[in-house]
Amino acid sequence: MTAVDTCTDARVLQPISSVPRTVALTSVALVTPVFAVLYFLTVPGGTWPTLLLEHALVTLACTVATIRLCRARVWVAGRGIVMRSPLGLRRKLDRDDIGQLLLVQTYRGQTLDTQPHLFVVTEDGRTAMRLRGSMWSRESMRRLAQELDIPLTPIPEAMTRGELRRTHPHLLPWLERRRVSLAIATVGAAALGALAAAALLGAHGLPGAVHL
Repeated sequence: MTAVDTCTDARVLQPISSVPRTVALTSVALVTPVFAVLYFLTVPGGTWPTLLLEHALVTLACTVATIRLCRARVWVAGRGIVMRSPLGLRRKLDRDDIGQLLLVQTYRGQTLDTQPHLFVVTEDGRTAMRLRGSMWSRESMRRLAQELDIPLTPIPEAMTRGELRRTHPHLLPWLERRRVSLAIATVGAAALGALAAAALLGAHGLPGAVHL
């Protein structure tokens, strides 16, 4: 094995400490209002115990997702990188296969604040790994470059996500390269969420239900 593994001489990079807390708070902010309304509607009919179980299952799922996020890691040493994603998947990359470490600054939404993205690009121009600034700090990105002894190549000007898609499409996965596909995926996810909420209403015989 030539790629770095979880060995003692590898530097371990961890997600920004505030990321799990942010994810947990976002989950609570999204889930709590929905269940508060459902409790209000189900308590008079006496079906709230079933809802309580469903609430517990959703909370458990959110907790597991947060724990998995906390377990994301990057191991880096002079001979390569190993990344463990929040889903638990591992990806290894030898240093000899790395062509460039490209640092891109993108704007956060409609603000002037920027967020770094580190693209680990192979010799053939393919993005093998990506460290997003929403999860990994600038210091972690600098340490990765130092351990590999490969200089960071920054793009001087910050850009929007749209500009990144237009000027460097080869860096992005197919879903991000195609704005229409991304919009369809977003609408589809929202539709699935609405369908799940409607099905939950149906399970308790409430208005707005969808019976699957």
